[in-house]
This record gives sequence, C-alpha cells and structure tokens, in this order.
Amino acid sequence: MVSILKTDKIQASHGTDVEVLSGHNLSVGGNTSLSGTLAVTGVHTIGTNAVVTSEGGSTTTNLS
Repeated sequence: MVSILKTDKIQASHGTDVEVLSGHNLSVGGNTSLSGTLAVTGVHTIGTNAVVTSEGGSTTTNLS
C-alpha cells in the first residue's frame, strides 16, 4: 500500500538535518527551489543547461 503525506514544511525533530536513509531515494517532480548551499557527495549528473557559480559569486559559467 502506498501512503501519501501532504505537508507544507519538513523540519528535523533534533538538529538541523533531515536524513533520507541509505537504500532509499527522495524523488521530486516538477520544479525544485533550493536556498542556501547544495552539497553533493558521490557521483552526480547535471543537465546541459547547468550553471556553475564560483565561491562568492564573482564568476558564472554555463556548462555545455
């Protein structure tokens, strides 16, 4: 049986991290907005319209 959880916000009960356990995935459909810094560990794939901004934001590079 598939459960559906509807909420406007997710907050950690202790500390500041919400963890998706190993062996599980977090899938997001549609557009996604992130504020702050996104840290990626391991292998990751980016699309052809990706943009890289340097530390401090002084340089922006389009990846193709």
